[in-house]
Amino acid sequence: MFNDKPRSVYVGKLGQQTDNGFVLEEPNIQVFERKPKPKTTATAGAA
Repeated sequence: MFNDKPRSVYVGKLGQQTDNGFVLEEPNIQVFERKPKPKTTATAGAA
């Protein structure tokens, strides 16, 4: 099953702790869009 939701990566230095977690210092965020591979209709070995 294909999941078409974007994927992301978060990188940075851990900063001060807060009530809800922490501060990410010098953040670097990358988002990747996943695209489905095209379906092939030809079968292998058919000539």
